[in-house]
Amino acid sequence: MRFACGILALLLAGLSAAPALAARPSIGTMLRSRLMPVRAVHTAALKPSANPGSSLIGSLNTLTADPAVPRPRTKPCVVPLFTNFQFAAYAAQGFSYTPPAACPPPWSKVVFEGDFAISPGVQYDRTLDVWLGNTNLLFGTTPEPLANIVDTWHVERDVTDLTALLRSAQPGEVELFNIIEPGLNGVQSGSTDLAFYPSNRDNPAPKTPDVVLPMSGGYGGELLSTTATQNATVTFTSLPANIERAYLDVYAQSQSGDEFWYLCLSSDVTPDFSTCGNTAFRETDISIDGQLAGVAPVHPWIYTGGIDPYLWTPIPGGQTLDFTPYRVDLTPFAALLSNGKPHQIAIGVFDANSYFSTTGTLELFLDRGRRQVTGGLLADTLTAPSPVLTENVTNPGSAPNGKETVASSRDFTISGYTNTSQGRIETQIRQHIDFNNSQQLTDTANLEVQNVTQSTHVSTATTTSGRYGATHALMNVSYPLTVDISLPFNADGSFSQATSISQLDSELAFDPFASSFPEVSQFNNLVTSADTLEISSAYTLVGNTGQASAQTYRAVGPPYGCYGKAIAAAANAVTAVNDVGCFGH
Repeated sequence: MRFACGILALLLAGLSAAPALAARPSIGTMLRSRLMPVRAVHTAALKPSANPGSSLIGSLNTLTADPAVPRPRTKPCVVPLFTNFQFAAYAAQGFSYTPPAACPPPWSKVVFEGDFAISPGVQYDRTLDVWLGNTNLLFGTTPEPLANIVDTWHVERDVTDLTALLRSAQPGEVELFNIIEPGLNGVQSGSTDLAFYPSNRDNPAPKTPDVVLPMSGGYGGELLSTTATQNATVTFTSLPANIERAYLDVYAQSQSGDEFWYLCLSSDVTPDFSTCGNTAFRETDISIDGQLAGVAPVHPWIYTGGIDPYLWTPIPGGQTLDFTPYRVDLTPFAALLSNGKPHQIAIGVFDANSYFSTTGTLELFLDRGRRQVTGGLLADTLTAPSPVLTENVTNPGSAPNGKETVASSRDFTISGYTNTSQGRIETQIRQHIDFNNSQQLTDTANLEVQNVTQSTHVSTATTTSGRYGATHALMNVSYPLTVDISLPFNADGSFSQATSISQLDSELAFDPFASSFPEVSQFNNLVTSADTLEISSAYTLVGNTGQASAQTYRAVGPPYGCYGKAIAAAANAVTAVNDVGCFGH
């Protein structure tokens, strides 16, 4: 399936009829139902305030505080990829790309731009992919529609690293598999382009990968990982013989039964509380020729229809519209990949229940001074994860009460060397990975509660040693997540679902190779949201109350300089848009 939700039958009242209802609806039932109300949002009149975003106050349209991609001060050549495509069928659509003759490479920057809309009505959130020559340009999801207005959104990303791909004409494909049938009438549309910024003395072209290869088994295809042992694999039969550095940009999107993987519990706990077993630990593992070569943490993306759709109108969750790939450094394996033999690279998701959609892009830097790079792997202490489950739950099979925690912590080192035109270069990657998911469960006659506190942290130290000494790069990435869900039940059979969520993306990086001097960059992207659904005894949606959400994005250092923006919403309408200081300002 190529869309974020898997249940298609709807009640016009707004709840899916597909799941068999228990005597009393539960948190797990609500998750499996993929609640999708006909969102006729009514808001009180809101007065514009004296701030830079005052014209947006009162808007119901999708809005984020994410920064735009910084652009050079040169006039770009804009190449349309597709224009006003309509997505009203379960089918991919193709397009053709030709490099801009007026702006030949190398480019100082290339930016992918997309503008999309969905018509008023009823529709699920859908997965949205744009591919060029099998290589991913955009991986994200769409907002669910409002009942009475056209909802629009904009996405953009820096794709300068794909310069090697963009130098030649390529076929492309956009996948937004949308189904129109009774009860589902929202139609998406969209246009995308590439903006090429010429290089000059003031805007030089950066060093980009010499070779870009997709981790795609077929044209424009996603790779599915459905079990702990099934990996998405590609065999590369003719890699260059002079690879100096290698990276893999990885995506792992949770789908179907794994959509709410961060709410999953051990298999012995009643499914009233979750949509899947195998605990709440997930991890993306990368291997080369069967040997573990790297780890990518799974980002807890939440779709705009996830848990409660009102939570995400008009402010979606972090990265929901445009996933950010996680870059895995495979440079210690550069000599192995250069040896002229076929090599199999695989992406797998540990303990995936069903299922994750995965893809990646292999990016190679070549040694132009040598035809053949030799060398070898010096150390690889990375092993498969062994998560520890601590279960203090009474009556797990019927009325679970208590706390369940799953944790995984590892330290490992991967190092290798290459004999290059600049001499012997050693690359050592030391990584510390911590994951912890703790869930507090309450199940009584009148109340169900599932409160989740999850932390994902990856600390990476990369040392590169050569004839001119050693350089050290550092990267810390964190994805804290809290989800609190409460279902109090009334005597007449009606009930409510109160949900509050906090998501944080945090990254701190020190890059000694960025330019003529080392660079430090940091960003925090915090999204919070709360809402209460009111459900009748007939299991129909009555309405929602108390909706409030906010996003604050702060960044300092390359590429954004000093950036800070905060937005807020209440009753599903924008209430504030403000420029705020970056870190320490």
